[in-house]
Amino acid sequence: MLTGLRAPPPRHSGVRLTNQDKIAFLHPGYSAPRNQLFSLPRVDAVDGDGGSKCGVHHLTALTACQVVANNAFRQGRLCTDTEGLRPAAEPMDGVLTAPHYYLVIDGNGTMYPVVPSFQDWEFPHANFPTTWPAPSETQHEGPLAPPAPAATTRHCVVTNSGLASTSAHLVPREHDLWFSLNAMSIYGTGVRDIDDESNLVRMRADIHKCFDDRLFTMVPKPDGDSGLHYAVHAVDEGDTEFRDLHHNTAVQNIARVSREYAFARFAWCVLLRLKPFLLGGIPRRVVRFGLFGGGEPESRTERMDGSQLRDLFGAGKSRSSSPRKRKLEPPPGQLPDASLAGSGSCSSTAIGVEDEGEADDWYERNVEHSPRGRTRKRACHSFDGKRRHEADFGAAVSLVQGQGELMQPRGG
Repeated sequence: MLTGLRAPPPRHSGVRLTNQDKIAFLHPGYSAPRNQLFSLPRVDAVDGDGGSKCGVHHLTALTACQVVANNAFRQGRLCTDTEGLRPAAEPMDGVLTAPHYYLVIDGNGTMYPVVPSFQDWEFPHANFPTTWPAPSETQHEGPLAPPAPAATTRHCVVTNSGLASTSAHLVPREHDLWFSLNAMSIYGTGVRDIDDESNLVRMRADIHKCFDDRLFTMVPKPDGDSGLHYAVHAVDEGDTEFRDLHHNTAVQNIARVSREYAFARFAWCVLLRLKPFLLGGIPRRVVRFGLFGGGEPESRTERMDGSQLRDLFGAGKSRSSSPRKRKLEPPPGQLPDASLAGSGSCSSTAIGVEDEGEADDWYERNVEHSPRGRTRKRACHSFDGKRRHEADFGAAVSLVQGQGELMQPRGG
């Protein structure tokens, strides 16, 4: 006879953060309330005279701001006034607790430009922050670090679980063009492209999903008396479940990871948070790195009005945080989207879009939330594994039935 069942784990309350649970980082060149660059949730605790408080790790917040200000690692400071006369009093390994801070850039005036997206960000090869050590230098045991499995493990770097382990890219695969333009291959150790082992970490499938959804990033933080250790830093401002489970967890098994790729991931996570600032409807000064008709990529600073910013950076659900891209036009003589969908390709270009965010919108509009009775197109495979063609299925015809029809011998 069974001795009893395990009780399921308690359900998380799902409490959402309020404005009082966040710290705002402001641009001194614009007037309130249109001066907020972005905000970060109060996820780090610190003991003070009035008891325990929550805030944001100073160095993490400052580095995020410096990335936004075009890698101003030597000039950028956080202050409580627009003139920079009252710098943040907390040490770099301390916790910021004020409601807001201004990012002051010494020697660049108050109207400094910002980087509008990850795709426009130039990697700081010659200006890399010295506060980011190589992961191999931080893989030690400390009060927050459980014993690490062997270096060849396939266990998750956050949970140490071997269940449903997947490979997660630090620089996302959809940014292979950014990877090439910024010559990131020089930091690889194997194939030296975006699939290089130095750009990969192992994560449990649910943690990988949270990683790609920008719920967290990995940053170096003090580990008691043992120096720095890379740790999970939660940046999501929605519910607090991931934060309560994993924030400040020491990251394991990343000795082979390139610190440059880890830093690029941090920038990718941060720069999307600038989107509300850009789409506020007023002109902004931005700095962009890329190909502008010349032979070499270059950096350009320009003033854009609200409509230009919305056209370039207003894509709805783009995971890439890259400028909005136009739909691909079919070649002359070729039918538009429907025939492209039947060409046998599963890529986003096969559904007439170039940007992954537009592909997500297409899938939601045509597959997840199609009106009842609407004809859908789906790519089918026969049981021998070979791809056939895309067939029309009405609401009353199942996908399995459609596959069975495709299995019939050709020619009747």
